[in-house]
Amino acid sequence: MREIKFRAKRNDTYQWVYSNSVIRTCGRIYFVFMAGSPITLIPLVDVCVEVIPETVGQFTGLQDKNGVAIYEDDVLMVKNSIFKVKYHGGSFTIYSKDDIYCTTLNLNNHNFYKVIGNIFEK
Repeated sequence: MREIKFRAKRNDTYQWVYSNSVIRTCGRIYFVFMAGSPITLIPLVDVCVEVIPETVGQFTGLQDKNGVAIYEDDVLMVKNSIFKVKYHGGSFTIYSKDDIYCTTLNLNNHNFYKVIGNIFEK
């Protein structure tokens, strides 16, 4: 089973943050960072960080040929062609730059993938 985690840019510093806990409330999205209590084993909210909603992307569960985690909205080089990663129809899909060609992102081909950026950074 793959690890469920997300990536987004902070609303205040525009730095990337990563979390497996996301809250949407009052039209805003927050990443939650937990601090566990060793005595009660109840997770306690330690910090909430507001993120820019458009930048939230889910981890695909795959890594590229260099071991870099692949997230939704990443840009990949695949055999000298550039693709962007999107979540569509219940699976992660890679689309060509012109959004014409697409195929499912899959484990069998991950040795051909190289993360070269994401759609939010030029």
